[in-house]
Amino acid sequence: AYHRLVDGSATPQHFTVDDIKVVSSIAPTVFKLNQTQPHEVTYHLIAGASDGDVTGDPSCNECQFFRIPGISNGRLQITYIQGAAHNDFHGGGGWDDGKGPSRIGAAATHTVAKSYYLALLSRYIHGDAVLDEYFARMNEGFRPPAIGPNVVVSTTFRPGINDLVGVIDNFQENEDLEMSSSGGVVSADVRHAYEGLLDDGNSTFSFVASDPMNGMTYVANQGWERGLVFDWENKRFLEFEVIESLQDFTAWDYLSFRACQGTRHPQTNALSGSLSFSVTLVDVDGVESSIDLGVYGRINSPYPRQGYGQGQGWANEFNTVRLRLTDFEADGSGLNLKQIAALRFEFGEAHGSAMGRLGLDDVLLTVDME
Repeated sequence: AYHRLVDGSATPQHFTVDDIKVVSSIAPTVFKLNQTQPHEVTYHLIAGASDGDVTGDPSCNECQFFRIPGISNGRLQITYIQGAAHNDFHGGGGWDDGKGPSRIGAAATHTVAKSYYLALLSRYIHGDAVLDEYFARMNEGFRPPAIGPNVVVSTTFRPGINDLVGVIDNFQENEDLEMSSSGGVVSADVRHAYEGLLDDGNSTFSFVASDPMNGMTYVANQGWERGLVFDWENKRFLEFEVIESLQDFTAWDYLSFRACQGTRHPQTNALSGSLSFSVTLVDVDGVESSIDLGVYGRINSPYPRQGYGQGQGWANEFNTVRLRLTDFEADGSGLNLKQIAALRFEFGEAHGSAMGRLGLDDVLLTVDME
């Protein structure tokens, strides 16, 4: 509907396209992606991992609701609820479509939905910018108090193209693994690194080496969202050179990135739980400061739903990680935030999870937004 307002094929009587502050979809189908484009409006998606109707599975392009965020150019929020089914989102009854374990039911689903809709609408209708925290911080570490501890929610917050950001690597340019989108050198010893479209390459969730983007349902046969996947089973690292024009981190408030576990991958299966690692900044004098991600929250494990191949684990769930840059100065680290030379992700038992499979996207420097 919003696309029709933008292209002029629909003319409302009582408002204009500029009056629309935010668009939200509840477990939407995607039959014509180019007509579902949110353009530059703020967009929110809420969906459930137990959905037995609009399933999000890799064999059904129309059911892959993450494709809409994948083409969104505006500010983006996602609320993805493990254990919530399609008909749990409304109060009109209907058949029990839910699939998978640990179902939470309609009442708990409504609590999650109402909590995040209150934050969303207060943010964009009333201008309460502090409520960005509900989407930009990992749900394990910060969530609405009404949501029960047994409910797992993955949240995404991504700035829009008109927001002020510093791109370290969004994987949209420079497809070479050894160069970031910003033009800096990328060095790593993580295993099986692969950069490409966030598109599961077949119709199953079973992991095979020939389909490194297994579980990614953000592109299908249309779209442009790209990212990086890799794994580890001992001490490993991934490091981004910070180009000179971005080295003054005092101009920014946060380091932000999106991360997810890779469904049904051997290392995800071996970990069998939420995932953490360390984030390190290095200044031009070689002074380092690290933050253990587990202090802020951990990357959710994929929902353990079966189907579409062997094993268990549903679509990959991105979590936004947003770290306040001044936190790297804590405890007298001596780090010079005005001259940061490198950003390093460190993996292995000394830095968090001993093993894992990770998807990474949108490594950005951001500010508090109006």
